[in-house]
Amino acid sequence: MHKPDTFVSIDIETTGLDSSLHEIIEIGAVKVEAGKTIAEFSEMVKPERQLPEYITRLTGITEHDLRNAGSIRQTLPSFLDFVSGYKIVGHNIGFDVSFLRAAAGIGNFGAPADTCELARILLPMLHSYSLDSLIEFFSLTAEIRHRALHDARVTAEVFLRMLDMVRLLPDTLLNEIIRISSRTGSGLFDLFQAQLIERSDAPLSGRMKLRPMEKAAGQPDNLFGDFSREIKEHKDDYPEVDQQYVESLLLDNGGLSRHHEAFEERPGQISLAKRITRSFNKSEILLAEAGTGIGKSIAYLLPAVLFAEFSQERVIISTNTKNLQEQLFFKDIPLLGAVFDFPFRAVILKGRGNYICLNRWLRLIETSEQYLTKQERALLPPVAAWLHATISGDLSETGFFNMLGETGLLDRINSETISCVGARCPHRDKCFVNRVRRAAQRAHIIIVNHSLVFSDMVSEGMVLGGYSRIVFDEAHNLERVAMRFLGVTFSYYRIRRTLNHLFSKSEGSHGILAILDAWAQEMVKGWPEYE
Repeated sequence: MHKPDTFVSIDIETTGLDSSLHEIIEIGAVKVEAGKTIAEFSEMVKPERQLPEYITRLTGITEHDLRNAGSIRQTLPSFLDFVSGYKIVGHNIGFDVSFLRAAAGIGNFGAPADTCELARILLPMLHSYSLDSLIEFFSLTAEIRHRALHDARVTAEVFLRMLDMVRLLPDTLLNEIIRISSRTGSGLFDLFQAQLIERSDAPLSGRMKLRPMEKAAGQPDNLFGDFSREIKEHKDDYPEVDQQYVESLLLDNGGLSRHHEAFEERPGQISLAKRITRSFNKSEILLAEAGTGIGKSIAYLLPAVLFAEFSQERVIISTNTKNLQEQLFFKDIPLLGAVFDFPFRAVILKGRGNYICLNRWLRLIETSEQYLTKQERALLPPVAAWLHATISGDLSETGFFNMLGETGLLDRINSETISCVGARCPHRDKCFVNRVRRAAQRAHIIIVNHSLVFSDMVSEGMVLGGYSRIVFDEAHNLERVAMRFLGVTFSYYRIRRTLNHLFSKSEGSHGILAILDAWAQEMVKGWPEYE
């Protein structure tokens, strides 16, 4: 078995995305031994059909460039000889291999290693796994893109950088990935296995000391501090937030501008913040419209945080979109962190379906070969790696969240009420849903979406618990969300579908009533006859 740093990195350019319809127009490959490039392969390939114009715009390859190139049948033998005996590496390697298999008429290219798949394991929270994103992450230089040899070169460099990251994986995570990968048919299994052998062969005195990364589920419960409170029954019990103090924070040379040079005084923001403060103090309902650029989020966050601290009561901030939630949590709230002379806590709380269920996850990986598709199994190692890094357990923080949904794996591992065994769960002390809900009970600010607010209403406060102050941002979406949770809708087709579930003669009698009738007939046959 070759060492992981001995391989051939390949890339191809094609006339389209379908290997059964489109053709290869360029092949590039870089041969690496012991981490050093020793040879390169680069050939143009003349297609049988005309080169599409958009491919020329993307790659810069023209009909003139391909005029004297050999056909794919003439080019393939030398390429196959170049890669023979080496592990093949590529970015989204399945694409390249599908075209090469179609052109060569053979199906065996070994078990190629995909740098995209490896990146999902090593960088489970990266926002994108495109080659451009990895180039940026590793601060590499790529002077030319979408040319086969240049992309093969940079892919080889990315792979070598990630090999360094594999060497730093905690032992516990490495063993878990090997165990899972052995069941998925991944081309990365040999890579991780080689790293395990390398560690076992290293003398104890010279072996790199690896401290296993603490799993998020093992974090102490006081991670978010303690912020207990009771909902007050009378508004007169609340200490009022000083409107003049709120205004002073938003003025030039005020608290925000002293800590953040880019902050500017905005009269509209000050007016809105003072009006919101009054509403908090007087338990009033306020409907406000704020134009673009006013800075409404800071205008309501300032009085919300102050009210929560003074009253020792949580304030709910509800939005319609995930983007605004993340802006509030990762941008606006940290902006206020340096302004106040007291620490305050904020939590993003989502519906339980956004969080991974440890019980479902651990049961699934033991039966993955029987119940999961190949695409679903390929995502198991990235999820395992993400679990070693996450604190929240929120699956949407993974860079491959969309793939979890598209493959169907999300519905197999997320938390759901129907499968939750509650106090009987062996992992209840590490449950992410329970942890984030406990954290929400101790927080000043709880950021949720409109759907969760109305879902909480339907469940009579079982999700959010008690609160008396709530801010709806993006409130123009409220009616639509409220109708979904609090309203009743029906249509001709919905009524017909419901009735058909009861009984239908279409293609023979079927439905619940038909089943009951059949059972009754069977029961009657077994009864004794009486005269």
